[in-house]
Amino acid sequence: MKELGIQGRIKHQYITTTNSKHHNKIYSNLIKDKEITGIDQVWCVDITYIRILNGFVYLAAIIDIYSRKIVGYAIGKTLSPKLAIATLSRL
Repeated sequence: MKELGIQGRIKHQYITTTNSKHHNKIYSNLIKDKEITGIDQVWCVDITYIRILNGFVYLAAIIDIYSRKIVGYAIGKTLSPKLAIATLSRL
């Protein structure tokens, strides 16, 4: 392998960040049978974390499903309801 300049792949540890086995209510998909034909018909929200030098910050983004563009966003230090409210108030 050294003569050919190749090496094995390094295995990275997989970290699970989503807990799918919870006791909270699971809501049905309300747009499953709908046809989306234009912008501003359906939005979705995603919250993720971003690593910075001191730790983490959280990013909440509202995304238009049709155009896949960010409609609004907010960054916060905690996952409090204030983050979601700040995201919505910037629309």
